[in-house]
Amino acid sequence: MNWSNIVQQIKDSIKVGDKLQEDLTYRYFIAGPDFSCNDYDYNGELGYKIQIGKNNCLQIPFLLLKTVFEDTLANNGIYNRKVICKHYQKQVTNHGCHVHVVGRIFAQAGIMQEKDKRTYQITAT
Repeated sequence: MNWSNIVQQIKDSIKVGDKLQEDLTYRYFIAGPDFSCNDYDYNGELGYKIQIGKNNCLQIPFLLLKTVFEDTLANNGIYNRKVICKHYQKQVTNHGCHVHVVGRIFAQAGIMQEKDKRTYQITAT
């Protein structure tokens, strides 16, 4: 599966208003997939904005997802904190839920399967 197919699968699977996880009150998509991400010097990269608390949101650009996906492939198809921290340590340090949010995006798109709240495995090839 090439990256453009993965992006399309994510866009087809996730819409504004969708919950990231059913049992959590604040985890839902409030903008995207064409949201201009500017946190952490993302420089307007397109992606999603996700509500993670009453007053907090995360911006997840497609460039971050691509980098994480490629690093996950290199990690025998396993995504975890170590994988995202390779390039996005600052984000994870500021909001540890980046790890779970990114994993859930891939899981909702059917690209990864959640093994536990901290580990995901690529299922799509």
